[in-house]
Amino acid sequence: MPAGHQLAVPADSWTLEGKTCLVTGASSGIGLALARRLVRRGARVVILCRTTARGDEARTLIGGGSAVKVLAADLSSASEIRRAAAEFERSRSRLDVLVNNAGVFRMDRAETADGHELTFAVNHLAPFLLTNLLAPTLRRSAPARVINISSSALAKALDWDDLTMTRRYHPYRAYAASKLANLMFTFEMARKLGRDGVTVNAVHPGLVRTGLSRGAAGMMLHFRRLTWFFRLSVAAGAAAPLHWAAKPSLASVTGRYVDRFTPKRPPAFAENLAAARRLWDVSAELVGRELSL
Repeated sequence: MPAGHQLAVPADSWTLEGKTCLVTGASSGIGLALARRLVRRGARVVILCRTTARGDEARTLIGGGSAVKVLAADLSSASEIRRAAAEFERSRSRLDVLVNNAGVFRMDRAETADGHELTFAVNHLAPFLLTNLLAPTLRRSAPARVINISSSALAKALDWDDLTMTRRYHPYRAYAASKLANLMFTFEMARKLGRDGVTVNAVHPGLVRTGLSRGAAGMMLHFRRLTWFFRLSVAAGAAAPLHWAAKPSLASVTGRYVDRFTPKRPPAFAENLAAARRLWDVSAELVGRELSL
């Protein structure tokens, strides 16, 4: 093991020695805790953070020395995502585990530089584009795994006439719609990569004490305060994505929505093949890219 990578691996854990992992949104919360756990199990981890400064701070907190590298990108920008994916591929020959963890929750409607509603852009379009761009590397690294951090807050359906809520924005509905879209993308990507030895699963880590809803107000702020002391720590929240990213017996399990460690039935709309393909086409158009998958 190289110098600077001398972290004790728990005796009852699964080894990830020689594996390369990429975790988005790793400057805090579940992403930071997960990156630390992956390194402890022998993995080389690339943490994708919004800025280099935040990434460097996270790298220090994670430990692991040369086993941890920082990749900076604003996931609200399609051009930034393309640049980050290209940079990753220049420096890495393989990708064994991709964890799409980054997410946002906003009380007010905001648009990205690309003109997309911010919640939908970061929570859905970003993992959609990043995973597509890195799919060739995932295929070369097979067996490989993609873990999309999901939620129990899922919309029952998408409003095709107002997908990014230009007319009737509500913070909870925007978040729930973006997570439903992300779940539908999970299932469709699992179907597309299923024959290539790449698994794709959506993992709800539980109700965790993160800063995701720190800007909440009104009833949502009341709910946050009411549930705060009952929520999981970020370390406990990282346990579920680690389980699905690393447990050997799950190497061929794909296309699942799970609540921590247990498969859960998704909303019926998420399992609609026509809706999933329509969302795929709309998403590809929004990120401005011809996709081969």
